Amino acid sequence: MKLYCLIACVCFARIVSGQQIEVAVQKGHSGDIVAIVFNDDGTLLASAGTDHLIKLWHVPTGKEMGSFAGTVQSRVVGLRFVDDGDFLNVTYADGSLEKWDVVK
Repeated sequence: MKLYCLIACVCFARIVSGQQIEVAVQKGHSGDIVAIVFNDDGTLLASAGTDHLIKLWHVPTGKEMGSFAGTVQSRVVGLRFVDDGDFLNVTYADGSLEKWDVVK
């Protein structure tokens, strides 16, 4: 499934006090977003785009925490936080896997 993002933005939405929805829009990827994943407690979000960047976002503030380029030129097909959320596994279409330390 392809995720599209207007003007290369990552949008965060959260429900505040049951009825009101708060939306924060952050500029991020320069291309389509192809994968997103939240960590277990929902405070971090990782996104991957066709720009070959993986970005980490702090959900409560909507701020970008970091950005890194994978060393594999194949398309990202999956993201997963592992090892208590300290690492992010990035899976590529060619079967490659990278493991990134997101705590540092």
